[in-house]
Amino acid sequence: MSKIVEYYQSTQVEATRLSEGCGLLEKWRTLDILQRFLPPAPAVIADVGGAEGVYAFPLADRGYEVHLIDITPAHIEKAHAINNTKNTLKSIKLGSAAELHLPDESVDAVLLFGPLYHLQDYRQRCDAIAEAHRVLRKGGMLFAAGISRFAGLLDGVARKMLKDENFYNIISKTIETGTHTNITNNPAYFTDAHLHRPDELAFELAVSGFHELRVLGIEGAIWTLPEQTLNDFLSHEDAKEKLFTLLRKTEAEPSMLGASAHIMAMGTK
Repeated sequence: MSKIVEYYQSTQVEATRLSEGCGLLEKWRTLDILQRFLPPAPAVIADVGGAEGVYAFPLADRGYEVHLIDITPAHIEKAHAINNTKNTLKSIKLGSAAELHLPDESVDAVLLFGPLYHLQDYRQRCDAIAEAHRVLRKGGMLFAAGISRFAGLLDGVARKMLKDENFYNIISKTIETGTHTNITNNPAYFTDAHLHRPDELAFELAVSGFHELRVLGIEGAIWTLPEQTLNDFLSHEDAKEKLFTLLRKTEAEPSMLGASAHIMAMGTK
């Protein structure tokens, strides 16, 4: 985990990643999914791996009781700074998905938006999912994000990174195994991770006892469009709503799931 913490500490990528283009699409689509499937406020939410609170604060503003947990000290410091002015989060703690320090059956929903794709080992991912199951009340929901097994290929083509032999070799192995290991010092090639097939992510939730499973594509197949094209759609309310209407219609289409950069698995305890 030290390599992952170092990556986020040194790049500060989460401060800007979700602010425009495909990142903004990911953020707004994630909030759209949560708005439709979360239990109503004032339900209790554990946002595990929640970084600086990009989802925690909007959910708290909607009346939820939100507990933010993240493994990166810089993220926790920034979340505290924001909360000092907003005072909306119930708690902010440094910690890992494997040990939440929350009582059994104490929350109504758990968000795992990052931990699973940062755990390359299958058993560690199952441990994190089992820990989420432990703290959920009966009937509570887990929302777990994964990166698509094929996101690196699509991103590599869109950003012309496949011309780099190192990147080509990284992505070739990722497609075969799901294990993404950055053998370079280039942060644009992401950090070590596991990239999921949609059915694989659902299986990992099922193994830990979750039922009523569903897997949705977050960005759909359009995320590799030029950033300005996406910004144009997202900056005009009518165009954005038409786009989101079509993404909702296709978000569960099996033939399109692998083309989304991120996928969302949901399950009920």
